[in-house]
Parts: sequence; structure tokens; C-alpha cells
Amino acid sequence: MPKYYEYKIEGYYLYFTSFCTIECMHVHASDRKLTEAGSAKFFVKENGDSVLQNRGLLNDREIRKIQIFIKNNYLEMYLKWSKYSQKGFLRKIEVYQEDGLKKMQGVLLNVRTEKFFIDNTF
Repeated sequence: MPKYYEYKIEGYYLYFTSFCTIECMHVHASDRKLTEAGSAKFFVKENGDSVLQNRGLLNDREIRKIQIFIKNNYLEMYLKWSKYSQKGFLRKIEVYQEDGLKKMQGVLLNVRTEKFFIDNTF
């Protein structure tokens, strides 16, 4: 799994998996196995802000610190991401209702506009 950095941030590795490069740029955070299971997941916007999809085992303080780190380093991180994926940043999030569940839909910032669905329940 490609790591954005070899060192940990707030005790967590920041990385992405080869399977998740079909989505827009995002960052997984985990102190254990570098997989999607059990990790926190942050989608990154074009200004460096991030949207938390899954908190994993992180507490609120760790989430804030990692989001600040992402904001301060997102352009450098994007260079690494772009070696593996042609997908861009997260442009916007819309919340919608489907089958009685609240879900989020995001739109990629890309050469061609593509949509993806984040299966997330509130």
C-alpha cells in the first residue's frame, strides 16, 4: 500500500490502497495494517480541506490533527496520489435520502466530471 509518508502522523500512517484509486483523492489513517478495514478515511477537497467518511479508531483530537496535517500538505500528497490515479480532488458533497437512509454523494474535480457514491449512513 502506498504511504504518503514513511513516518506516522499522530501515531497513524497516512496511505491509500491500490483498490481505492478509482475514487477521488483520499487518505486512510491506521496504526495497524494498511488496509481499508478499520482505518479512518478522509476525502480531500481542492483547497486541502477534508471530509471524514469513516473515523476508524481515531478520537476527535487525532482527527483534527490529521485534518490540519492534510490541509498543510495536500499538494505534496496529491503528487504521490497522481502517480497511481487520474482521479482528482473531491469537489462537493451532497446529502440525499435513499431507502430511508441518509447517504452522501460526491462529485470529483477532474477533467471529465465523474460521480461516485460513498455508502455512508448517518
